Amino acid sequence: MKKVILFILLSLSFSTIIYAETAKGLFDNGVLYFKQGQYQKAVDEFTKLIEIAPDNADAYKNRGVSRMKQEKFDLAIQDFTKAQELFPGLNGLHSNLGVAWFYKKEYKKAIENYDIEIATSPENHVAYFNRALCLAELGRNSEALDDISQTLELQPDFYLAICYKADLLAKL
Repeated sequence: MKKVILFILLSLSFSTIIYAETAKGLFDNGVLYFKQGQYQKAVDEFTKLIEIAPDNADAYKNRGVSRMKQEKFDLAIQDFTKAQELFPGLNGLHSNLGVAWFYKKEYKKAIENYDIEIATSPENHVAYFNRALCLAELGRNSEALDDISQTLELQPDFYLAICYKADLLAKL
């Protein structure tokens, strides 16, 4: 009987180790493919990971970013929303949603997400910059200028923000 119990425990331990290595391998492969610009292969790897670990918020988030690179914004938003359900505090998630909504020209929804990102990460100069772009698209140039000023306060050498500030000042 002791041998049977020991066998079962060893089998469970071994399968847990294999699962962990497989999940890590799939995640690492997905990241590697993404860095190589092979976005469909990245999506495929993150999808395989989701199949074996459906509660992995990072897998959904990374698959969503890969889908954004493919300009599949609706699918990206679905992935980000699922990641948010699984882990509401996942770092950078609202910025990702903001970018996806921006590309869909849903600027108010993008701003809503940037508002949340800025509230949780007030040092995120890119979130201020991206929100400024959305505000400007809505014709809210003075608010956009405020966000650009905040961007430059946080990151004084952010070249795009410097240029955009000049454009906004010229419009005002």
